[in-house]
Amino acid sequence: MSSTENGSMRQTVGATQTWTHIPVMGMQVLDAAKGLADPRVLVDMTLGRAGHSSLLLSSFPDLFLYGFDRDAEAISQSSEKLQAEFPDRFKLFRTDFANAVPTLKNEGLSGADFILFDTGVSSPQFDDPSRGFSYRFDAPLDMRMDQSQALTAKTVVNEYSQEELERILKNYGGERFYRPIARSIVRFREVRPLETTFDLVNAVKAALPERILRKEGHPAKQTFMAIRFEVNNEREEMERAITDAVRFLNAGGRCCVITFNSDDDQQVKRIFESFCPRREISRFFPPLPAVASEYEILTHKALVADANERAINPRSEPARMRIIQRRSK
Repeated sequence: MSSTENGSMRQTVGATQTWTHIPVMGMQVLDAAKGLADPRVLVDMTLGRAGHSSLLLSSFPDLFLYGFDRDAEAISQSSEKLQAEFPDRFKLFRTDFANAVPTLKNEGLSGADFILFDTGVSSPQFDDPSRGFSYRFDAPLDMRMDQSQALTAKTVVNEYSQEELERILKNYGGERFYRPIARSIVRFREVRPLETTFDLVNAVKAALPERILRKEGHPAKQTFMAIRFEVNNEREEMERAITDAVRFLNAGGRCCVITFNSDDDQQVKRIFESFCPRREISRFFPPLPAVASEYEILTHKALVADANERAINPRSEPARMRIIQRRSK
């Protein structure tokens, strides 16, 4: 679900265009799962087009998938794909990942062996102009991962106060020019409502100094990310969902999280570290006894996509992966 996550390769067959999905850091995900003794229950919290799940189901014949996505189109397309390749080995749910663990408990599960998060916007969502996620296309301001929900990007930019916009741009987008951009959005909408992605891009550009506009990279990138986070409540749902997922692991099970911006990566790092308390060492007091932790962080430094993957799939460039394991009893 970051604005540059899973890649897609477009192929033309006759007059028909098809998309081949490239799951980001797919080999590293497989490596993480291969460290498990006998995995049976896979939970994909961000199913998308089932790229990662298909790799895992292919590699582990006894694995059963429970997949979650709030996007109805993603559920429909991945269900068709999985039914053709792995019939009777999956069950899919259309809901956000914050509701996943309660849903699994209602299904009678007490734990999972491998839980995967591939956060951010999927490539099909990002590359579909009608969804309004991208500043590359002039499209209605939408940005909803769940198209049945009421809140859209159009509502945020036209109805939120300047102070609320500043908060979103600063906290969710890390936007240095959060105050002038918020002020510009308000000024533009006083003339007429912002209806499209290009309306928002123009409001952002009007707020920025020329030296910033000349820099590499799109000037509205952070703004779009911040508004998308607000529309989909991503930061808060990640906190709850990852915390619940780690607690839901079976003994020996692993939780693997892929993120696409530094703030999300640091959030995952902090959540993982909360399950593995460190022993405080002071030169003024005797050392405290080691604290036995139920969990072990397997990636003290985040993993990144290798050079070959980054060359083939540029959208893997910002990807970071962290893994935590529940110790065997």
